[in-house]
Amino acid sequence: MESDELRIAVPMDESAKWVATAHKARLSQYMLEGMLDPKPSSQLAADDLLYRWEKCSAWSRAYLLAACDHLLLWANVVAPQDFPDGLIVENHPRPYYALARAGLESACQAVWILDQPESSERGTRHLRLVFHDLRNMALSFEAVDDARSEVARDRMRLLEERIEGTIDFDSIRRGEPKYLEMLRECSGVIARTPGELEATWREASGAAHGKNWFQQVSSTVIVEDEFEPEYFRARHLPDPTGVTKVMEAATGMVFYGTLRFAERAGFDFKAHCERAFSRLKSETPFKEET
Repeated sequence: MESDELRIAVPMDESAKWVATAHKARLSQYMLEGMLDPKPSSQLAADDLLYRWEKCSAWSRAYLLAACDHLLLWANVVAPQDFPDGLIVENHPRPYYALARAGLESACQAVWILDQPESSERGTRHLRLVFHDLRNMALSFEAVDDARSEVARDRMRLLEERIEGTIDFDSIRRGEPKYLEMLRECSGVIARTPGELEATWREASGAAHGKNWFQQVSSTVIVEDEFEPEYFRARHLPDPTGVTKVMEAATGMVFYGTLRFAERAGFDFKAHCERAFSRLKSETPFKEET
């Protein structure tokens, strides 16, 4: 039986862009590994004091590392650092889009916080994410009658008590951030319009959710036999440029978030980037130019 999806070779120019996104993801991870607690005099150190029980710096860094977790799987598939001669990588495109979506959503949470110029706004946004993270944790445990749900509920109650008189709790409780809203707001940091990034995110979501329309927009449809009146067999020729677009968005978002984290935490971004690049060169077999 023939497959619904045709095999294609990724063109060299597109493949080079895929490798570039893989390296960008690795650079982000390497830099984050070298940047832990914010410097005492930094903006993020001050932000942490606004709610010291759930540090803004730790949560923001965790969002970025989560993005790297997803994107490094992509990197290890399309640009492995140990690449045996003759290895051919064959995959359907849906998982690539799903990984990009996960990386994009993870990273944009950090950018949504860290790109704000005022400490009070960064703190409020951080707590909105914290509260609803804990709420979803509680709901997950409650679904299986797990007593650990009370730990999450206690942390939620403590958050309300601790910010009383300083931050409007209703703005936290009612202000659950939505991924699409955060992405649209952060789109400019990767040189996309809100509409462009929304379209990219929706396409990646369609891939992750198994939606039929994803194939209609991510590939060329090749119509074959008419096996019933007005009903045709069809196969799909995937478009590699779509993968490039979504991966460039995801790795661009995490790299920008890493830059912002370094800036707010008082680290020298250039120095950390240079060290990360030196590590990348030492661990990655780069092709010689001819």
